[in-house]
Amino acid sequence: MGTFYKIKSKVLKFVSDIRLYPLGIVLYGQTGYKIKGDDTRKILNIIQPGDVLLTRYDHYLGYILNVLGFYGHAGIYIGDNRVVHMMGDGIKNEDILTFARKDHIMILRAKDKNAAKKAVDNAVDLWINNTQYDYDFSEFNKTLYCSELVWEVFEKPPEITKSMGKYVMPDDLICSFFTEMLKVPAGTKK
Repeated sequence: MGTFYKIKSKVLKFVSDIRLYPLGIVLYGQTGYKIKGDDTRKILNIIQPGDVLLTRYDHYLGYILNVLGFYGHAGIYIGDNRVVHMMGDGIKNEDILTFARKDHIMILRAKDKNAAKKAVDNAVDLWINNTQYDYDFSEFNKTLYCSELVWEVFEKPPEITKSMGKYVMPDDLICSFFTEMLKVPAGTKK
């Protein structure tokens, strides 16, 4: 291998980690997620309607919000490979393969199967009614944020306590109302 080849390979490796976005935003670094194919297969093999998915990205600006806990997002699996969750532009009914593009996922299952079935029906109703995102993070309006959506569809179980006595955060959903079914990738701390 000649000197030119070595220089060219280093330049190409560097350039391949540069991402360009609208408004002139430039990011540098690897673009993959920690959840890989084997992890996704594990998820698909155990997930059931009514299961709650807690997720986390490691390298997004929203990571700053994780000072309130390890997980930064929550959704509910409604069956047929669909997850209902809240995003800034409103409620989503998303394919689980798209939803699973994350760095960490935990699956929680309600101990009460009837509560899980009712939660699925409630989540579908909220989606059909096009529920909007709650930028006020208040339980006293008709809008919801992601973990509040889960709390709401399970009809506000008392086992789920609010962070700082005010907000239901994704980590607050890790409680005695649910059983932890899976954490991926292996070695996830929370």
